[in-house]
Amino acid sequence: PDAAHEDEGGGPSPSSSAFHNDSSSPSSSTQQHAASSPNTTTPNKLPPRPPNTYDNIRRAIVINDGTRTNLIRLIGLKSLFARQLPKMPKEYIARLVFDRRHKSLAILSSDPE
Repeated sequence: PDAAHEDEGGGPSPSSSAFHNDSSSPSSSTQQHAASSPNTTTPNKLPPRPPNTYDNIRRAIVINDGTRTNLIRLIGLKSLFARQLPKMPKEYIARLVFDRRHKSLAILSSDPE
């Protein structure tokens, strides 16, 4: 007979002591006062994070699949390698970078500097 009046979830009903809010009891008023004290920090009250210069940095694996975006990135990588390795022949760098089996990891930033 009592089972017909229980919630379908089988959990405690809203009238049970766990859900009963009696503001006249001393323990609940102490808990409410502690929760509203200014010394406690809640996750919603954190100060905003200052802007980080590394937030706009992305990474991408670049392969020679013929797409315009990847070809632009590969040209940039070829120029970077040629500048950092001045004694290495440019044709050799181009052959390695544009090889269809080669994968490059590029660090991308919208900042031009």
